[in-house]
Amino acid sequence: MDKITSGIIDKLSLIGFFNVILSGGIILYGSSPLINEYAPGLLYVRLGVEEDFEKVVVIILLCFVIGSILQGFQRLLFKNVKSKIVTRCLSDMVQADDEVLKKGVLSNKYQREGVIKMAEKLFKDKNLGPFDPTDASMAGYFFNYCENSNSIKGYSGRASKSSEAANFYEQLAVAFYMLAVIGVLATVFGTSNVLIYSVGFFALGGVLTGMAYNSRMNWAKAVLSTYEVVTDIENARRRMIRKTMVK
Repeated sequence: MDKITSGIIDKLSLIGFFNVILSGGIILYGSSPLINEYAPGLLYVRLGVEEDFEKVVVIILLCFVIGSILQGFQRLLFKNVKSKIVTRCLSDMVQADDEVLKKGVLSNKYQREGVIKMAEKLFKDKNLGPFDPTDASMAGYFFNYCENSNSIKGYSGRASKSSEAANFYEQLAVAFYMLAVIGVLATVFGTSNVLIYSVGFFALGGVLTGMAYNSRMNWAKAVLSTYEVVTDIENARRRMIRKTMVK
């Protein structure tokens, strides 16, 4: 199990590294016309780089640095999205409006009822009082418990894929938003009129933001549905063990 866990961690680290390099490369490539216009030879001449291999190393390092900065912006801009989705997916389950329920994370009413019952049981077993799905703190606690439980038991693969996809789309969205801002600044304060490109970059950022949101919704659904199934399996095993002990 330790080897499997280490492999998963290594894989996720590689995905995160690739995401950082890719987003940084998008910024570097997208802003290269401005760099060539206002600071020609900045990447090579001023750094004293002559060989092709050295150029590649410098570009990769720049992509990594820029991507790491973008990662910080990503966490800042999208830090509340995750918690809002968690609160929404649980609070929607107790709404009376059928249209709201159909658009929620869990559209099946039986699955919604099962999740709410598990949350109520968890809070009762831990003497935490009655569970309120509309309370952000309670919803966050239950959801984190589900996610950690799935991870410890080795059933977090589906949710992890959706979470990684969301991070990937979020960081790319930040990269295109940043290019849009750079284009606006270059148009206002410089001699280049790249406003049309800025509009296109902003639109791409919006599309990627929507894809990131859908991935987050899939992540939330995977966490809750997996926890429900695993809990049912564990309960069935306990009942079987009790029957065996009675016999």
